[in-house]
Amino acid sequence: MSPLSVFIVGWFVFLTLIQVWMLYKLFHAFEPFTVPQSEEETYPPALAVLCLRGTDPFLTECLRRLSSMDYPSYTLRLVIDSELDRRIP
Repeated sequence: MSPLSVFIVGWFVFLTLIQVWMLYKLFHAFEPFTVPQSEEETYPPALAVLCLRGTDPFLTECLRRLSSMDYPSYTLRLVIDSELDRRIP
């Protein structure tokens, strides 16, 4: 075999190895996600902020669902735009 053909075969082997390595990385990128343990100290504290302006017809449903979350450590803050927005007409 001539040196040129050895170089070409070596080049194709090199490119094939790069493709195999990229496929390996691709398959490992889509491994199933493992959910962390449900210990309370593993979850960071969260803050939910609701900015309200006027009466919202879905506020009661939103508050009910927020209060039924099973997240261990979260704080809910309600921000009301003005005093007049509290009154329901």
